[in-house]
Amino acid sequence: MDAPSDDFIVTTTDDGRTFQCSVAKVGAEREERWVLIDTDRQLHIGPAWRGDVPESQLRTLVNEWWQTRKKRQR
Repeated sequence: MDAPSDDFIVTTTDDGRTFQCSVAKVGAEREERWVLIDTDRQLHIGPAWRGDVPESQLRTLVNEWWQTRKKRQR
């Protein structure tokens, strides 16, 4: 994985979890993905990056990704 950019966008999900969001190229395919770091300093590889989005849209994208991930972990 390339290092995430230094330009983080901070967003909060519906359950109150805060993520610092950045974009990095990951995997053998070098796919651009959102890289999310939570308040526990856990790194998460999030949804695919589809270009710049407004912060409100990023919040929705991250929130949907997080809710889906939590359901899978149950």
